[in-house]
Amino acid sequence: MITIWTGSIIDEDGVGLVGNHGYGVLEIVECMGLQMLLIKNPWGHFSWKGKYSYGDSIWTPQLKQALGYDNFKDDKGVFWMDFESVLTWFEGIAINWNPDLLLYRKSYFDHWNIEDMLKYDSRVSLKENP
Repeated sequence: MITIWTGSIIDEDGVGLVGNHGYGVLEIVECMGLQMLLIKNPWGHFSWKGKYSYGDSIWTPQLKQALGYDNFKDDKGVFWMDFESVLTWFEGIAINWNPDLLLYRKSYFDHWNIEDMLKYDSRVSLKENP
């Protein structure tokens, strides 16, 4: 499983990406010299409006056929994006695999308590959260 996430995006509607939001990567392909990612917004709507988005004039008939372009005419939050655009608009990536295949591993599980929150946000008060 691969997930990617955005940072702050000022013009979400213009870009077609939600700021500070996680997305799933459904497929990674190299096609006709392009490195492309098939990305899903888990909300099931609101799709990329930039390079290689649905309706972008950059699509050739051959590329449309190879990547199933017509499957993305309805906004279901699934879209193709070239790797260069991914590097521009996404801030992080998480790759998960079968940890049983690893010889050594370490897992951390933790939570934030109110005292830790006070260190980072002066708006948080102990009185508000007993």
